[in-house]
Parts: sequence; structure tokens; C-alpha cells
Amino acid sequence: MSTRRAAVTLACLAATAAALAAPARAAPPDEDLAEKYAPVVRLVEQEEECGYGEAYLPLDVDVLMQNEEIVLRGPWDAVNVVEIAPAATGLTGKVGYHLDFPGDALDPGCSYEQWSKRVTEGPQPTVYARVVPEPGSQGSSPSRPAASSVRARRTSSA
Repeated sequence: MSTRRAAVTLACLAATAAALAAPARAAPPDEDLAEKYAPVVRLVEQEEECGYGEAYLPLDVDVLMQNEEIVLRGPWDAVNVVEIAPAATGLTGKVGYHLDFPGDALDPGCSYEQWSKRVTEGPQPTVYARVVPEPGSQGSSPSRPAASSVRARRTSSA
């Protein structure tokens, strides 16, 4: 083996050893708790469109926000539109309001399923957790919010 090849091999081995020895980034405590108590969800794979199985996966809420196909309706009736393509920040405190998706909820056929597949193409399924510290615990202090939300994306199909 040439001296140059030996030096390159030694450098690669040293870099690999250093990478393996480097401490892993510790997850924030909220993420640790969400991971520890995460529910196990098993979904039946849907082999044909509109057939047997789960058509809807847990969804990243950002896919829905500011989508021009979604309408925010008020609690007073079903026809008045409050906002088209609402932002998440505009939903706070809107008790009794609802998001209206395209299609007919009373006779959906495959329309909701087809729309859902179209808008969720690409993003990973997403699960959210809300972590709330016990009163008086080390986790609740003036500098730390009383609750925090954690977003976790899971791709395993075990």
C-alpha cells in the first residue's frame, strides 16, 4: 500500500472514530416526554382507493393552513364565510367556528379521500403532543411556559 493511500485511509478511520465518539445531541425534555408516552397507532393499509383500510394519516396542520380550498365558517349558520385560507394564528379563541373542507360532508363518496391524498402528498405523517408540567414541579416556572406543544414525525411502519 502506498504512503499516500495509507495516509488517506488513516484519515478516514480517524474521522469515523471521531464522529462515532461525538456525543449525540440530547433531545429537549419536552420531546423526551412526548416520545416516552407516545401512543402506538396501528393503521390498516388501504390497498385500493376508497376501499377497506385507513384513508387518512395523521396530518401536519401546516398543510391545511392558508390553503385556498379551506374556509373558516362562523357558529351562526352554515353559509357565511369568515375567511378563506385561514392562518393558524387567526383560529385562536374562535369557539364554535369550524373549518370547511371541499366536498359534501353528508355525501362524501371518495371526494374527501381524494382531496386528502392530494394535499398530503409529500409531507410526512405528523403527531402532536402537548406537554404540561405538574404544578410546583421544576418544569413550571415564570421563565418556562406552563405547556408546550411538540411536533413529531414518524415514518416507521413496524
